[in-house]
Amino acid sequence: WNKETLCSDKHEGRETVFRIFDCDVFRISTSTEPVSVKINVIKAMGILIDSSKISPIVKFDVGGINFHTSTQCLDGIMKIHHEIEKFKLEQKNKADTDGQTKEMDLVFYDRDPKHFRLILNFLRDGTVKLPDSDEEVEEILEEAKFYKKSSRNCTPVVDIVQLDIGGTIFKTTKSTLTRFNGMFKTMLDNEISDFESIFIDRSPKHFDIILNFMRDGDVELPETNRELREVSKEAQYYLLGGLVEKCENCIDNIVVA
Repeated sequence: WNKETLCSDKHEGRETVFRIFDCDVFRISTSTEPVSVKINVIKAMGILIDSSKISPIVKFDVGGINFHTSTQCLDGIMKIHHEIEKFKLEQKNKADTDGQTKEMDLVFYDRDPKHFRLILNFLRDGTVKLPDSDEEVEEILEEAKFYKKSSRNCTPVVDIVQLDIGGTIFKTTKSTLTRFNGMFKTMLDNEISDFESIFIDRSPKHFDIILNFMRDGDVELPETNRELREVSKEAQYYLLGGLVEKCENCIDNIVVA
């Protein structure tokens, strides 16, 4: 929002009110020495708000796409991950001796970002309009189940790998890429490619399906024969036999029908 800040400070017995924009602390020069003034009130849409009660911003990286929200709307596994990252940051700041406070890193989720904005809006508002497609609703349900997992299944994500597929960037983890026997497992196990960044000269059109299959062991496939054959061709390139078989079964069912 358009944030207007009001604050006051006493200097030599006089109280002065300052009106500033978009900052937390500022300094003024007087005839004697600089005076530091700390923000204590924020005026938003005509309402004065105690700045200490404003919820901190949390930054997520979901499969390579960044999202921002506040700590107030976090729930389930996202809240746990946030607390883990917050604790790690606090410990790092205590250990550092340069006096510079570090910002919290992005919290990374190895998931398809396709429906994350809808999930985030549900956490914000408690309600959300679902799409008309049964297939999309099923996808959203699976994502919602992931973000409601208990703390027993919560592990800090490490070993993030960036994939450049024909110019489109995807992010995942080493554990996902090595889950099934295939091209990526061979590359990473034998250190054929740089661990943190891998370029593949292929079309990115169906790579979200390839990646989601490696994440979950299953994936919703297109309904048309042509797209199924395109996905099957990509799965053959990445040496994912399970996905190739799934595509071929769907193609056979279409032919029989």
